[in-house]
Amino acid sequence: MDTTEKDETQNILDPIKWGLPLEAIKQLGKRLKSFWERFNCFFKTKTCDNSHYGYHYLSSLLRMRNNRNYTTIGKESGVNKQNIQHFMSNSPWEVAPHLIVDVNTTSRQAA
Repeated sequence: MDTTEKDETQNILDPIKWGLPLEAIKQLGKRLKSFWERFNCFFKTKTCDNSHYGYHYLSSLLRMRNNRNYTTIGKESGVNKQNIQHFMSNSPWEVAPHLIVDVNTTSRQAA
């Protein structure tokens, strides 16, 4: 990576560039955990609780720059790629309508 590419990459990853104040940046980890805690119950079935994979999945997606696939998500999160794939393929996805409403409501409140 030459110097120009490195500068551009650093610039695009600069949270201040995206309008995030330092105080908001410090709270991102707690906010992600809170978000996951609100919705993790939707990923439990009568016989299985794989909700913890949801946290690893979300956290990895937010930290990764590119190549978001099961293998790299597994490496980033320290979780076996097959477990991540199983979570995505077999979780009960009834959460989707609730999640969309919550994200839209939260976005409007933050604006």
